[in-house]
Amino acid sequence: MAPYKLLLVDDFFVERENVKEMVGESDLDLVITGEADDGLEALEAIEVQRPDFVLTDIEMPLMDGLELAERIRLQYPDIHVIFFTFYEKFEYARRAVQLGAASFILKPIFKEELLAELNSIIAKKRKESEAAEREMRLKERLRESLPLLADKFKRELFSGACRHWNEERIRDSLSFYSLPFPEGSYLIMGVEIDRPHSETAEAPDAREMRTLRLGELVASSIADCPSLWSGYGDERWIVLLAFSRETTPEMGLEEGFRRAEKLIASMEAENVAVSVVIGEPFGRLAQTDEAVGQAIRALSHKFYRGYGQMIRACDIEERSVGPEAGWPVNLREQMLRVLNEGDAEEVERFVGRLFAQADRHSPAEIRGVCFAAIAYCGQWLGERRVDPFAGRGDASISWESLVRAGTLQETREWLTDFLTSVLRLIGSDSGGPGGIAEGAKAYIQQHYQEAITIKKISDHLHYSPNYLNQVFKQETGETLLEYMTKVRVEKAKALLTDTDRKVLDITTAVGYNHETYFRNVFKHYTGVTPKEYREKSKR
Repeated sequence: MAPYKLLLVDDFFVERENVKEMVGESDLDLVITGEADDGLEALEAIEVQRPDFVLTDIEMPLMDGLELAERIRLQYPDIHVIFFTFYEKFEYARRAVQLGAASFILKPIFKEELLAELNSIIAKKRKESEAAEREMRLKERLRESLPLLADKFKRELFSGACRHWNEERIRDSLSFYSLPFPEGSYLIMGVEIDRPHSETAEAPDAREMRTLRLGELVASSIADCPSLWSGYGDERWIVLLAFSRETTPEMGLEEGFRRAEKLIASMEAENVAVSVVIGEPFGRLAQTDEAVGQAIRALSHKFYRGYGQMIRACDIEERSVGPEAGWPVNLREQMLRVLNEGDAEEVERFVGRLFAQADRHSPAEIRGVCFAAIAYCGQWLGERRVDPFAGRGDASISWESLVRAGTLQETREWLTDFLTSVLRLIGSDSGGPGGIAEGAKAYIQQHYQEAITIKKISDHLHYSPNYLNQVFKQETGETLLEYMTKVRVEKAKALLTDTDRKVLDITTAVGYNHETYFRNVFKHYTGVTPKEYREKSKR
């Protein structure tokens, strides 16, 4: 780094030579680059040499040191002025302070004092230079970062960080980030790609390029009107439109719909389908985040309305969720019963009933029911030793295809397709109808002592009572009730023959509550009463 430069101003030649000698013999980071006899000559030298310091006498002809210092302060504020004079007058010292003098030295000058003062001033100058360089670097970084900072401010405005700011502060920020915006009314548009989930993995550079390209389409659709926009992830954008004070709310909405149509057409030209929400006009920029929140909530309603929609935010009703909107409490039992009956048309009817009031639920709740269907079916098929994903390739396909279902209709179709595919797996189960009958027999053999009913058996096996009874009779030639009665009577016969238990005890042991009824059933099947049967068996 080059040494600092000093201009020496004094009408006494001897004084100038004395100072030059002192400075020249020192190790100060300083060189004397010029001399002047008075203030006027000094100004001419300053214009050429641009020194860092001016060491000047006060009493000089033509222009004294005080006037010279005033001119330097106005024209060259970075130059430090040092006074040295024979006159120890308070007025001189006061004026020197007013003029921002770096130092005030009395003559005669002593070498140690002069060098100490100059060294102190050089150190001060060096710190100021370093600070100025840091400030310059920071300003340059700020200038380079302004686009990013402007985008950050837009996201803050949209997210609510400016909610409690007054309008003046928000407008000052807009001006600082070079985001001119008229005063008047405002309107939010929400834009979202309808099918954000790619079928195949997308390389990071391709994804970023696609996001930039689509962002440019959003920007071009609003380029000819005062607006701000910001991306929310790769698939969603928020646009803030501004209108003059003369624009009525109706005119603002009309313009919003016109912009939405233009944007949808631009995206379609890129083979990209989008849905657009048009919010309600509002009057204060501090209300922006409320309008953004309304738009984002409204975008979720494309799940019910379908793709490629223009949705007005105020037309959206909040979904009523909770028990009153309820899904069937016994959803699992109903679902597996339908599948066990093996009727594809019944599957469609079941899904139709299930989705009849699905629009009262949030998309997350509806998908949750579908995810539960995957779990229920997987567990049930596993119990039957059937591979839940046989023939379906990767087991994650069902989950991924459900996530890609972006509308209520697509989700309904997904559930129908999934349950139908499970139905085919059940149909291919080696157990078939014979397996159903054997399952019913096994249950009766294990529970004949209890108060079992056909409904209990059908619930356990996940069939409707009528279907189960029909299949059982086809396979065995008897109804469930006939088989259950036969089992109980055979168990009772064994107890009558092998034990001395009372008939009343045997009645309850084989699942009957009333002895009289048991005696009637036993006699109907054997032709004799329980007592007569015991007596005959002992002969």
